[in-house]
Amino acid sequence: MKKKLIAIAIAAAVAAPLTAQAAVTVSGDAEFKMNHQETTSYVGAPNETHGGWSGTNRVRVKVDADVAGGVSVHTRFRTTSGMDNSAAGAIGALTVDTDYAYIKVPVGPVTLQMGDQLATWGTKYFAEGTRKDNRLKAIYKPSNQMTLLATLDPYMDDKGDGAPKFSFYAIAKMSNMMSAGIAYTLATTTYGPAAAGTEKDAVSNIFVKGQMSGVTFGLESTDWSEYDGSRSLYAMAGMKAAGADLGFHYVKAGSQDSDWSPIGVINGDANMAGGQNEYVVLTAGMKAGGMDITVGAGSAGNEDVSGISNESFVGVDLGKKFGAADFNFSYGSYDSNSSYGFSFETKF
Repeated sequence: MKKKLIAIAIAAAVAAPLTAQAAVTVSGDAEFKMNHQETTSYVGAPNETHGGWSGTNRVRVKVDADVAGGVSVHTRFRTTSGMDNSAAGAIGALTVDTDYAYIKVPVGPVTLQMGDQLATWGTKYFAEGTRKDNRLKAIYKPSNQMTLLATLDPYMDDKGDGAPKFSFYAIAKMSNMMSAGIAYTLATTTYGPAAAGTEKDAVSNIFVKGQMSGVTFGLESTDWSEYDGSRSLYAMAGMKAAGADLGFHYVKAGSQDSDWSPIGVINGDANMAGGQNEYVVLTAGMKAGGMDITVGAGSAGNEDVSGISNESFVGVDLGKKFGAADFNFSYGSYDSNSSYGFSFETKF
């Protein structure tokens, strides 16, 4: 309780001085999740089953303040607590953190964003939710159809030295329904696999996304060839047919991508996969009985030190509104494990 009061006090302390001179908007969301995971292990004890219940609780408060002259401040506070079935994390402590916190300042034709910022590049599947601390971003729009970005990020190289890293981006809006972009990252010192634990930016990246003839599509490729020789590819397509929302997802995850679950595509909570992995997911969504129903199936090929394994999976997600809260129930089954759980989420 004391930590929650501290978090509220911090948010109030940030907002109160600004209200005298700025237009402040406060919003946010709250989410509660419980999940049961069951995994079958074949190492040392054939058919031995492990797993159990886990839960998380999250509240986020977003504060946006327009100060004056185009200057603005943006932040989002997050309190989370959780528990799982492991001995080390049976009782999860409450944590207070920020998802982002930065100031936005116009300098002539360029807008500067300075501080901790979220990476939201391309189709977002490779970058969504990644926070870049102490980032300096310059934004320049030579026209309504073109946006140029440059970022400067401090990072620790593989020798343990602090160094700057530069990234350059170009995004073209080819029409109201289509956009494309290219990015390139340049590190100023040795940038190799030994530094993998500190930075996960691509050497180069391209994407295209949009809508054409009733089909929504996205394609993104990330090249790690100058880093560790791997490449990542994500492709998706979606359309409406026979009253259903049909979707196709293909993932070829490079070794620098974070954890990703194919079931996550079905329930809308996906991140990218780790290791040299390949996934194909087909989904179909529809409304029935006052509920949003999404079903999906696919295959996964996982490559690690033990070789390549192939698994099939199926999943279903049920969504329903209760007042201002969204309820979801998800079930997923792999060849070697299964999971199910529920969540409630509301926004304010």
